Amino acid sequence: MKALSRTRKYGFRIATPLMATTALASLLIFGGTGTAQATPSYAYASLGFTNFQLTGIVDSHGNALPGVTINSVAVTMTDGANYPGYPSAGTTSFGDLATGVDAPGAYSGPGPATGPNIFTPALQMSSGTRSDGLISGALASGATSNLVAEGRLTQGLSSAGSQAGSSTTIRATFTTTSSLTVGLLGSAIAQVMASVGQVGDSASAQIFAQFTVFDATTNTYVNICKTSDPTDCSQFLTPTELNISAATTDPSTSPSVTSSLTDFSYFANLTADHTYQVTLQDQVTEILSTVPEPASMAVLGMGILGLAGVVRRRKHR
Repeated sequence: MKALSRTRKYGFRIATPLMATTALASLLIFGGTGTAQATPSYAYASLGFTNFQLTGIVDSHGNALPGVTINSVAVTMTDGANYPGYPSAGTTSFGDLATGVDAPGAYSGPGPATGPNIFTPALQMSSGTRSDGLISGALASGATSNLVAEGRLTQGLSSAGSQAGSSTTIRATFTTTSSLTVGLLGSAIAQVMASVGQVGDSASAQIFAQFTVFDATTNTYVNICKTSDPTDCSQFLTPTELNISAATTDPSTSPSVTSSLTDFSYFANLTADHTYQVTLQDQVTEILSTVPEPASMAVLGMGILGLAGVVRRRKHR
């Protein structure tokens, strides 16, 4: 009996640190960088223009056309990315109407990181978030413009999340000395994709594009009309083909939308001796979040129960 008593005694003393270690390890799994997802959350958004032209204001060298006095021009591109446990990244770059602008790209995550000016899916086999943008060529004579945001989240935390986005703003303020017409034409294609690994995770991708002409003299927005149908006009041009999104919280549903818009053409008539501001904005974003996987939650629960049992036994010693 004494031998059995000692066995139980020592058995308890050996088991106690083991249970405490298991509990602590389970808790640590969900701290710091988190657990790996069996199936990651993924989102992708890209917007591309070809033969993109803003006409009626400047020539291919960025000089004002007859009847126009340029007051200011700003071509700005911003990108950013963040991923849990890694430094965030982001830049703002400036260009002009004659040459465009090239953002260096932003990346955050464990890698491997992607290179610059890649506007097709590039994170399908790695982890992280990225965004990038490029306008090349003169906007008056046919430029190429691209934006991308992509993320693949492989960490499972109760509050793990990532996001990336790129945006471009082209703004020209000018005064007319005669009546004129400004135009916007070219071709574009937009694509969004989203998928998740388990119920409770979320993934979304969105594209936004808008063109406005503001009359600072009358404090009103000018109607922008389709060249093919001058009666189809809007003060805020946001083509439905380019303003698309995809989102899911269901692993059985992975929405993917590709929208092409070819040979689009719009115009706006301006009045002499007025000051105008022409603004073109486009933006792509992705946002991801994950929760612990059920198996990991079970391990965590066992660890917590084990730790609770240790505490109870110690109270009764």
